[in-house]
Amino acid sequence: VRGFVGEVPVDPQYSGGVMLEASYTDLGVEAIPPTSSTVTMRLRSRHAEAEHANHLQGVTPMKSETARNGTFLGSINHNHFLRFDDIDTGAVGNVTARVASAGPGGYIEIRCDELEGPLLARIRVASNGAWEQWRDETAKFATTEGFHDVFVVFVKETDANALMNIDSIYCHPVE
Repeated sequence: VRGFVGEVPVDPQYSGGVMLEASYTDLGVEAIPPTSSTVTMRLRSRHAEAEHANHLQGVTPMKSETARNGTFLGSINHNHFLRFDDIDTGAVGNVTARVASAGPGGYIEIRCDELEGPLLARIRVASNGAWEQWRDETAKFATTEGFHDVFVVFVKETDANALMNIDSIYCHPVE
């Protein structure tokens, strides 16, 4: 055994996670040459900055010292959304969004695999009268299994503009 080679770079300002890769090569035996294998594993943080979603639709990244990572998403209207790819939804018990709203507020719907896919959670966001006075709102996450694309959809059909701001999302473990 030669030990570990390389390093795991972790940026404390980035909440996305890390990718680990392990390789092994045996010594071979007589006429059989050495055999190699490599495995890659992605470890994703339970705390995701909203702006780190794999896809942003309609929302606007905004810089602010009040945001957890210096940036939040604003200018959110009805049916704007975020998509996080390949999430282990079976490991999520509740979901918390760090939000603020001086507008009409609305709902954040967490959906599975498609924009109008199965509803996994629904978080109510009431107006608190300030665009950057952050608070946590939590909802129960539906029981699911496996890895899925997760859509975070902002919903309010009436007063459908300037609903809220979102800073981050936290996926609580299943208890």
